[in-house]
Amino acid sequence: MNLKLFAFIFFMCMANMSCKKKENKPKIDVSAITETDAFGNDVGTIDNTDWTKDVNWAGEELNLFQPPTAVQNANSEKADVITIFEFPNPLTSTVMFYANTSKVTFAELVITDNMLYVIDRFLFATKACVNAFQLQLEQAKYSNNTNYRLYYAFYTQADGIYFKGHGDLRITR
Repeated sequence: MNLKLFAFIFFMCMANMSCKKKENKPKIDVSAITETDAFGNDVGTIDNTDWTKDVNWAGEELNLFQPPTAVQNANSEKADVITIFEFPNPLTSTVMFYANTSKVTFAELVITDNMLYVIDRFLFATKACVNAFQLQLEQAKYSNNTNYRLYYAFYTQADGIYFKGHGDLRITR
C-alpha cells in the first residue's frame, strides 16, 4: 500500500513540475528591438518585424484588444496607415508613438510582456495627418532591462480592426 501511495505522490509531483515548465515558456518572442535615438533615428539593431502591418495574429493576440465604444469610434474612417514608429528605444519611462493616417480613425495601443499579460492600454482618436502620442509608462509596472511588446490596432465602427501591428520595446533605467 505504501508503495502505491509513494508512486501516486511521485507521479503527481512530476506532473506538477511538467505543467509549471510549460507555464514559464514565453508566448511571444520580444528579444529583438529596433534601436532608435531620441529623434527616431535608427542607431543600432533593426528588427524587421517591428512597426509594420501584421497580417495574421493568433486569437490570443486579438483578444488583447477591447474595441472602442460607438461614441469613441463614431467619426472614424478606414484610413491609409502610412508610417508607424516609436522612439526612443530603449527607453526609461516615456515613449513617442507616431502614426501617419490619411483620415480620422481610432487607434488602440496595448503593451504586454512576453506572456501576453497586458501591462498598459492607450486609446486615441487620430487626425488625418501625422499623429504623435506621448506614452507615459509607470515605472512600477515595468521591470528594468526587460523587453515588452507594443501592439497597435486601428478601427472603424463598420470594419472593426482593419490595420494591426506590433513593435518591441526595451525598458532601461
